[in-house]
Amino acid sequence: MVVVTSLGSAAGLVGEYLDYASAGPAAASGTASTVDGWAGVLGAELAKAGVPVRAGYPVGDWQVDLCAGTGDAAVGLVCAVHPDGPAAHIERQETLARAGWRLVDAYPSRWGGDAVRAALDLAPRLGPAAAPALSPSGEADGVELL
Repeated sequence: MVVVTSLGSAAGLVGEYLDYASAGPAAASGTASTVDGWAGVLGAELAKAGVPVRAGYPVGDWQVDLCAGTGDAAVGLVCAVHPDGPAAHIERQETLARAGWRLVDAYPSRWGGDAVRAALDLAPRLGPAAAPALSPSGEADGVELL
Protein backbone atom coordinates (compact mmCIF):
# COMPACT_ATOMS: atom_id res chain seq x y z
CA MET A 1 0.00 0.00 0.00
CA VAL A 2 1.25 3.47 -0.84
CA VAL A 3 -0.01 6.47 1.15
CA VAL A 4 0.96 9.98 0.07
CA THR A 5 0.45 12.71 2.64
CA SER A 6 1.81 16.15 3.44
CA LEU A 7 2.05 15.29 7.15
CA GLY A 8 5.50 15.51 8.70
CA SER A 9 5.01 12.34 10.74
CA ALA A 10 2.59 9.43 10.84
CA ALA A 11 1.10 10.46 14.17
CA GLY A 12 -2.58 10.47 15.06
CA LEU A 13 -5.22 8.91 12.83
CA VAL A 14 -2.90 8.36 9.85
CA GLY A 15 -0.35 6.60 12.07
CA GLU A 16 -3.02 4.43 13.65
CA TYR A 17 -4.34 3.49 10.21
CA LEU A 18 -0.88 2.57 8.93
CA ASP A 19 -0.16 0.52 12.07
CA TYR A 20 -3.44 -1.35 11.66
CA ALA A 21 -2.89 -1.90 7.93
CA SER A 22 0.54 -3.41 8.54
CA ALA A 23 -0.56 -5.69 11.39
CA GLY A 24 -4.16 -6.64 10.57
CA PRO A 25 -6.84 -7.49 13.12
CA ALA A 26 -5.94 -8.77 16.57
CA ALA A 27 -5.68 -12.53 17.00
CA ALA A 28 -8.30 -12.59 19.76
CA SER A 29 -11.30 -12.51 17.39
CA GLY A 30 -11.63 -16.23 16.75
CA THR A 31 -9.89 -19.56 16.84
CA ALA A 32 -10.75 -22.91 15.35
CA SER A 33 -11.79 -24.20 18.78
CA THR A 34 -14.61 -21.65 19.10
CA VAL A 35 -16.26 -22.43 15.77
CA ASP A 36 -18.98 -25.04 15.39
CA GLY A 37 -19.46 -27.50 12.56
CA TRP A 38 -17.12 -28.46 9.77
CA ALA A 39 -15.01 -25.27 9.93
CA GLY A 40 -14.28 -25.90 13.61
CA VAL A 41 -13.37 -29.55 13.12
CA LEU A 42 -11.23 -28.83 10.05
CA GLY A 43 -9.54 -25.90 11.79
CA ALA A 44 -8.68 -28.11 14.77
CA GLU A 45 -7.18 -30.79 12.51
CA LEU A 46 -5.15 -28.25 10.55
CA ALA A 47 -3.85 -26.84 13.84
CA LYS A 48 -2.86 -30.38 14.97
CA ALA A 49 -0.98 -30.74 11.68
CA GLY A 50 0.99 -27.59 12.49
CA VAL A 51 -0.85 -25.17 10.20
CA PRO A 52 -1.52 -21.76 11.76
CA VAL A 53 -5.29 -21.27 11.45
CA ARG A 54 -7.90 -18.70 12.47
CA ALA A 55 -11.63 -19.03 12.09
CA GLY A 56 -13.98 -16.24 11.09
CA TYR A 57 -11.15 -13.97 9.93
CA PRO A 58 -12.63 -10.48 9.30
CA VAL A 59 -12.09 -8.88 5.89
CA GLY A 60 -14.11 -5.70 5.48
CA ASP A 61 -17.80 -6.59 5.78
CA TRP A 62 -17.07 -10.29 5.19
CA GLN A 63 -15.44 -13.15 7.06
CA VAL A 64 -13.16 -15.87 5.73
CA ASP A 65 -14.37 -19.22 7.13
CA LEU A 66 -10.81 -20.32 7.95
CA CYS A 67 -7.60 -18.39 7.39
CA ALA A 68 -4.68 -20.81 7.07
CA GLY A 69 -1.09 -19.60 7.19
CA THR A 70 0.22 -16.17 8.06
CA GLY A 71 1.10 -12.91 6.34
CA ASP A 72 1.24 -12.88 2.56
CA ALA A 73 1.13 -16.69 2.51
CA ALA A 74 -2.31 -16.80 4.18
CA VAL A 75 -5.01 -18.70 2.29
CA GLY A 76 -8.76 -18.44 2.78
CA LEU A 77 -10.59 -21.74 3.15
CA VAL A 78 -14.26 -21.67 2.17
CA CYS A 79 -15.93 -24.34 4.29
CA ALA A 80 -19.62 -23.68 3.58
CA VAL A 81 -21.97 -21.67 1.42
CA HIS A 82 -22.61 -18.25 2.99
CA PRO A 83 -25.53 -18.45 5.47
CA ASP A 84 -27.37 -15.67 3.59
CA GLY A 85 -27.57 -17.82 0.46
CA PRO A 86 -25.94 -18.22 -2.95
CA ALA A 87 -26.01 -14.52 -3.92
CA ALA A 88 -24.16 -13.51 -0.74
CA HIS A 89 -21.78 -16.44 -1.21
CA ILE A 90 -20.85 -15.33 -4.74
CA GLU A 91 -20.51 -11.71 -3.66
CA ARG A 92 -18.22 -12.73 -0.79
CA GLN A 93 -16.06 -14.86 -3.10
CA GLU A 94 -15.75 -12.08 -5.68
CA THR A 95 -15.02 -9.41 -3.07
CA LEU A 96 -12.34 -11.50 -1.35
CA ALA A 97 -10.74 -12.39 -4.70
CA ARG A 98 -10.65 -8.71 -5.70
CA ALA A 99 -9.03 -7.93 -2.35
CA GLY A 100 -6.22 -10.34 -3.25
CA TRP A 101 -7.24 -13.40 -1.24
CA ARG A 102 -6.30 -16.83 -2.54
CA LEU A 103 -9.37 -18.94 -1.79
CA VAL A 104 -9.55 -22.73 -1.62
CA ASP A 105 -12.79 -24.73 -1.52
CA ALA A 106 -12.78 -26.84 1.65
CA TYR A 107 -16.30 -28.28 1.69
CA PRO A 108 -16.81 -31.45 3.78
CA SER A 109 -18.33 -33.34 0.85
CA ARG A 110 -14.96 -33.45 -0.90
CA TRP A 111 -13.51 -35.66 1.85
CA GLY A 112 -16.69 -37.43 2.97
CA GLY A 113 -16.72 -35.38 6.17
CA ASP A 114 -13.28 -36.73 7.21
CA ALA A 115 -11.47 -33.70 8.66
CA VAL A 116 -8.19 -35.56 9.22
CA ARG A 117 -8.03 -36.56 5.55
CA ALA A 118 -9.00 -33.01 4.53
CA ALA A 119 -6.26 -31.46 6.68
CA LEU A 120 -3.61 -33.82 5.31
CA ASP A 121 -4.75 -33.11 1.75
CA LEU A 122 -4.99 -29.34 2.19
CA ALA A 123 -1.84 -28.62 4.22
CA PRO A 124 0.68 -29.14 1.38
CA ARG A 125 -1.46 -27.09 -1.03
CA LEU A 126 -1.64 -24.10 1.30
CA GLY A 127 1.94 -23.09 0.61
CA PRO A 128 5.24 -23.62 2.40
CA ALA A 129 4.39 -21.28 5.28
CA ALA A 130 1.30 -23.33 6.14
CA ALA A 131 2.40 -26.89 5.36
CA PRO A 132 3.46 -29.08 8.29
CA ALA A 133 6.82 -30.78 8.32
CA LEU A 134 6.55 -34.55 7.81
CA SER A 135 8.73 -37.04 9.62
CA PRO A 136 10.48 -39.85 7.68
CA SER A 137 7.73 -42.22 8.85
CA GLY A 138 5.12 -40.13 7.01
CA GLU A 139 3.53 -38.54 10.04
CA ALA A 140 2.55 -34.92 10.62
CA ASP A 141 2.52 -34.20 14.35
CA GLY A 142 1.38 -37.73 15.15
CA VAL A 143 -1.24 -37.94 12.38
CA GLU A 144 -0.64 -40.89 10.11
CA LEU A 145 -0.88 -40.18 6.38
CA LEU A 146 -3.57 -42.13 4.54
